Amino acid sequence: MKKTIGWGSSLLFALACSAPANAGIDRIDFKYTSIAHLGFDGSVVTTPQDPKETLDLVANFLRSNGVTVSKIEEGKVRLFQTDGDRACEVWVHSIYNAEWAAYSRNKYREYKKINRSGMPAGCSIPKASWIQYAYSAQEMNNGVSYTINGIIDRPVTFTQSGVRPSFSAIFNGYATANMISMVPTQTSRTANFQTFFFIQIWKDSTDERTSVFAFGIPRSDGVEAGPNVSIGALYRPYADARIESAAVGNILSVVAQKAITGK
Repeated sequence: MKKTIGWGSSLLFALACSAPANAGIDRIDFKYTSIAHLGFDGSVVTTPQDPKETLDLVANFLRSNGVTVSKIEEGKVRLFQTDGDRACEVWVHSIYNAEWAAYSRNKYREYKKINRSGMPAGCSIPKASWIQYAYSAQEMNNGVSYTINGIIDRPVTFTQSGVRPSFSAIFNGYATANMISMVPTQTSRTANFQTFFFIQIWKDSTDERTSVFAFGIPRSDGVEAGPNVSIGALYRPYADARIESAAVGNILSVVAQKAITGK
């Protein structure tokens, strides 16, 4: 059974499933990360800087932008992409692009008709996390790595305008007239979104440059984006990980700028 978060309940999604073919989309998948937009290659940069210097650069940049750095850990792990990872990434992204197109056109029938068969073998290889469909991890014999975890709150306030009936009575001599008028109303709700960041920095003994990989994943009310999770379609601009991909792009840009200018 799908998990659901945000306004409404699982009943909304069930109604959407049984609605007419031309029905709109009430809920969307809450499973996208920055890698869904950037891919693995677009999530990695290299720099001539030392791994420890790069660690300090990234951690300070995160903190200066309101991110709480929750963990910094030293290890010996490097990330890379196998042919199987690459094939899986291409297949998954083709589905993501079709889903986003259906969302944009608000066509539930189009979303349901997306061909999700033909999963490459690379997608079925056991990994530590479902996010690793795009890459693999390997321990280095002679090298150093650093892992940074961070999180930032990004609450969103939604304001909804409407009208409600107002009843009043007018006395005219012995007669009473009941009057009904429509009064404007406005309600607000704050959605509690967060972005979780994972940054891996590594340099093997045979590498000429330090590598930096970053990804971001959205959370809402304590629920992290993942398989079989959905969210109200109203939240799409805050839940489809485009915000995370822009944030990751900024992190990588800082590293790339330091690599070029040294400043």
